Amino acid sequence: MTINRHKMKSHFFYLILIYSISVAFAQEVDNDSIPNQSQTIVDQYNEIINESGSYQEYKVIKKTTLSNFRLELTNSKEAFEKEISLLTSEIKKQTAEIKALRAQLDSTKNKLAEVESQKNSMQFFGNNLDKIVFQTIVFGIIGVLILTLLIVLIKFRANSAATKDAVESLDRTEKKFEEYKRNALEMQQKLGRQLQDEKNKLSKLKSGGTK
Repeated sequence: MTINRHKMKSHFFYLILIYSISVAFAQEVDNDSIPNQSQTIVDQYNEIINESGSYQEYKVIKKTTLSNFRLELTNSKEAFEKEISLLTSEIKKQTAEIKALRAQLDSTKNKLAEVESQKNSMQFFGNNLDKIVFQTIVFGIIGVLILTLLIVLIKFRANSAATKDAVESLDRTEKKFEEYKRNALEMQQKLGRQLQDEKNKLSKLKSGGTK
């Protein structure tokens, strides 16, 4: 009976330790999403287009404005990449902790199977407890562990979705920037050619007037 008493105490303290670790882990899981910017890249792009001057069917944009927009885009890209890295690290950490929780849960189930094979009357902290009462306590702890595991899995999926959205947003931003840069370059080249044509016409007119 003394051996059983020490064995039951060890089982109980082990289960309490698992529960404490699980609760602490659940409280530390961070489910923060990517912070919203006060003005999106698309809004800034539209603002630049709307506030820029016009030349015929083209928009004339200051170099400083274009440089500022490029800097803002670079900063946004770096922020997204940093957030993706943090979320990836958090997901890896949560994956490892989920595996540990599952291993602890399997170990608890194995110990429960051993307990069920013992006598109906058991020593629990020096007191005789009916087997059904003891099983109720153990199943209650297992229920808490399963609930904690479900919460962790839900937050894991939420973080995975946030990472996917961040990657897609970064890709869209890069594509829009490349398109904007290409259009700006084409517009600049066209304006340069038109300006040169106007200069040539002016030179011809001056030459004709002199004759």
